[in-house]
Amino acid sequence: MDSQSLPDTAAIPTNVPVGTEQPPQTNLAQEVEWNPEGHPDQVSATLRDSKISIAVDVSGSTYGSTLATEKRAIQSVCSLIPRSKHSNITIVPWNDHSGRPFSMNEIEALESDGGTDPNVLLEAPTTRRVLQESAFWFLMTDGIIEEYIVRRFARNITHYGMHGKACIISVFGERLQKPSDCNISVGLSVFAVSPHVAFLYTDVEFNRTYIMSTKGCFSTLLPSGKGNPRLDYNTTWEDLPQVSYENLTRVSVPPAQNLERDEVALQDDSRVNIKDLLSHDTVDEKVMRQIMLNEDNMRTIAITAKLRGESDKLSRWLDKVDEKLDQTDQETCDREQTSQLLRDFESSFNTEGNAQTPNLYVPRTTNIWATVTPSEDMSPLVPTARPPRTSSYIMRSISLSSVDMPDDNFLSFDQEEDSGLNLANAGFLRPNQRKDYFSGSCPKCGRSGEVLAIFLTAPVTANITENIPLPGSLSKLTYPLTMGNYAETDIISNTLVCDSCAAEIARCGVTPRNETIAGVLPLVSYNKNQLSWVQTLHQATEQRFDRLDLPLVFLAILFTKLERLLSVEETTHPSLRDALEWECNMILSQVVIQGTSASGISHFGTGAVDELLLQHFRDAMNPKKASLLLRYPMDGFIVANAAVSNSKYNPVLNKEKRKSIVLLRLLYHLVENYRAYGKENGEVQLHAAKTLLLLLDDPSGPRSLFRWKSVRQFSVIFKSVEDLRKHLRENANLGSYKLSVTISDLLGTPLLSEVNLADFRRLGVLFSWIESQTGHAIAVFVHHLMRFETEECSSEKLFQKLRDLPEVREALADPGALSARNVESLIKGLPLLE
Repeated sequence: MDSQSLPDTAAIPTNVPVGTEQPPQTNLAQEVEWNPEGHPDQVSATLRDSKISIAVDVSGSTYGSTLATEKRAIQSVCSLIPRSKHSNITIVPWNDHSGRPFSMNEIEALESDGGTDPNVLLEAPTTRRVLQESAFWFLMTDGIIEEYIVRRFARNITHYGMHGKACIISVFGERLQKPSDCNISVGLSVFAVSPHVAFLYTDVEFNRTYIMSTKGCFSTLLPSGKGNPRLDYNTTWEDLPQVSYENLTRVSVPPAQNLERDEVALQDDSRVNIKDLLSHDTVDEKVMRQIMLNEDNMRTIAITAKLRGESDKLSRWLDKVDEKLDQTDQETCDREQTSQLLRDFESSFNTEGNAQTPNLYVPRTTNIWATVTPSEDMSPLVPTARPPRTSSYIMRSISLSSVDMPDDNFLSFDQEEDSGLNLANAGFLRPNQRKDYFSGSCPKCGRSGEVLAIFLTAPVTANITENIPLPGSLSKLTYPLTMGNYAETDIISNTLVCDSCAAEIARCGVTPRNETIAGVLPLVSYNKNQLSWVQTLHQATEQRFDRLDLPLVFLAILFTKLERLLSVEETTHPSLRDALEWECNMILSQVVIQGTSASGISHFGTGAVDELLLQHFRDAMNPKKASLLLRYPMDGFIVANAAVSNSKYNPVLNKEKRKSIVLLRLLYHLVENYRAYGKENGEVQLHAAKTLLLLLDDPSGPRSLFRWKSVRQFSVIFKSVEDLRKHLRENANLGSYKLSVTISDLLGTPLLSEVNLADFRRLGVLFSWIESQTGHAIAVFVHHLMRFETEECSSEKLFQKLRDLPEVREALADPGALSARNVESLIKGLPLLE
């Protein structure tokens, strides 16, 4: 038989008897590898007899009940496995780093911390080897994973050959109002391509586990006579079958299949090369029937195509399927042999008017299983039936309604290899929408309209700033917005060129200004380039900072650089400021921060950066809230204000509101310094400081000692506070209080230094009004502050107590309008300073 007469097939039998293996006959033999499994001596083994890996999510978001429930699930799985076989079980903890493998007796050592990225399981050699050597594996997670990470995980599953193994995906979370509200998108990466999968959801509050869907051998978990549950907007938790983790150990699991990267296993012990399937010019009827008369196979192909970003190719293949059906003119026969599943689908789809149902935490999408799950009385599919036209319609629906991964966000495998879609700097995608990049004229090549790039340089100083995280430490930060004003983070060059020229210059290792290049960052969308963006910053900052802190650290670096540019005298690219502002705005609107749960760390929160900043500023204005913003060190507080003024929420947080927040930050600063001075110098010096600050000078009295430069002598001259008070009663007018305490009055006192004042003045008009208009309001606050003992409570609690005082609230309601008479009224109830 010559090559012209070979059947056009992409599905290859895997269980071929030994000794009869023949290369498949195909007119694309050079593109389709024949790789039969052919293992007649291998039979299914129960889970308890298999080598098992349990990949358990220990990210910060699992802190508390989620991690506790994950541990209980692992213990339940292992409870029916003999202790003699516990050595076959390996626990692989993961967050945004892969942990060392654990044994069963170390399960209580699991702790929640860090971000969430399942890719570390496969990208780290140690954990990848553990998973690859297992016959079967669990993926346990709380599901809170960004979409770009899910997309990369889908690639890695096939790239590292994990798609031929049986797997149980367990998502742990709260029982939300409906199953369709739950975020289970990460499980699609595995569910789509693995032949034997159970998709479970465990309610961490009531410790109940529900079956979301099954494939292959795990369909035995479903109640007798029932198929997979229909998952759509109307599905309730009561509609879902429940299962125990103990029951999983009774399932017989087939041996893993060794699949090539582009192959997926089907339910009839065969495999299909999806790349070849979708690229063939013709449709083989046998392959078509094999896929489209089996619900699991339809889901496998449709979801895999979607995850690969190849829904358009699948659509073209389905067009050919429809054409083939038209050619055979067998539509009547098709309708007669349609399964109950497909009839149910046609009926429900027509009834619902093709309305989209709510998704599983994936924007603008419908549930991937709502359109393909069988009814309870589904009749068996007829193996010789020609696939009905409805099957094509179902597959189109799945590929268009699963995870929202538009092709410009998620490159197909073919596209990945097309350098035309990449920028000159490796790993960054060429943007196709104007909003996704910053362009301008390149001073090196002269081209205009090109994507511009900035250079990230090695620090010019060898000095090590005290307490800054060390290189390679990946340290978590309490205040990441403070990191921009250090020599080690002064890494943005003044050189701005196009992406192509930047790549060329980077090969030389130094910029035209003779700076050592640590990285090149094209000014493109974060959403489309998250992995490369993060990796570039990690490299440029010498891996000093935890991955989750990097966006805020870089935001601080950018705004600090913008501030420095105001005083730069040397010539810079005229668009550099615009370029950096574009990058800042892009981070504010596109970056989503994941909170952590590490002990002692102040959480910035979880959400988009601009939305989190809005919330922190609102918290600062709320007297009942303990505000992170007011506690923030000044460098970070300045960055936060610059960020808000550049964000879309600038109209919401107008200048007047931010002025009042700056005043609150100044008052919090006074509280911090007041407590610190008392702790460091004792009560004699503290009482002397109160007197000097609050009492009016009496020119007629002997006040030679009452100068700030001589306050330190008080602890020598006066042995106790009572001695000092006696001296004051004899030599000072204790009834003459200052009714105005200006910034000038505070300067040089323990409450405000020249350095402190310089920092506040960096805020410009947000602070300058305080110097001229708020002396009376500050006086009320300071008078009340100095009646508190410094050891009474923390600065934060002391500040909250002061804000709660009616007198302070009145003074801060309109601080610029307060008069001396108002001050007298608001402090008259205070005890005298003796």
